[in-house]
Amino acid sequence: MFSISHLCTFLFLAMLISPLESKTEATEEMFKKVFQYEINNRAFAFKSILKLAEDSKGTEQEGFWQAYANMERLSQPKYEVMAEKYNLTVNTTLVNLKSWSINIGMKLFPDKMMSTMTEATIKYVDKLAVLPELGRPEDKDFFNYVVEQEKTQADALILVQDKQYDKAADLINNFIEASSQRRN
Repeated sequence: MFSISHLCTFLFLAMLISPLESKTEATEEMFKKVFQYEINNRAFAFKSILKLAEDSKGTEQEGFWQAYANMERLSQPKYEVMAEKYNLTVNTTLVNLKSWSINIGMKLFPDKMMSTMTEATIKYVDKLAVLPELGRPEDKDFFNYVVEQEKTQADALILVQDKQYDKAADLINNFIEASSQRRN
């Protein structure tokens, strides 16, 4: 028989479980929002950084932009696999618009664009820091890579602000070498 005490116990347990479900849903929503933004960001970086690398040929910045482009080339296939796994797609309209904007900005206001890019990248590292904990446990190495590559970009951009292009290129090249030796 089903009694009032059984009903009360059931309702009490349902109340306890309900916040856990909404917390899980909120966590998944936060993860998808952050990772979707990063998927678009990497596609944007891939497109715009390759163009900047091409435009920098013959300048003192060439080594830095070539290293940065190589890091984007390294990351691209990793991101494609994970985007598919999580059923996320690149917003190509947004990526094209952002890429066009940064390339125009770099031609017209290179110092201001680099400063803005550096500041934004530094702040963005903190936003990405949640991904290793929010993603699936089996993908933790990949999400640690995501955070590490963004931190490397931030550190390299800080060096570029001080016109230390060779040091910035070395930092990125060291990251590429270390990442290539790991499996993620």
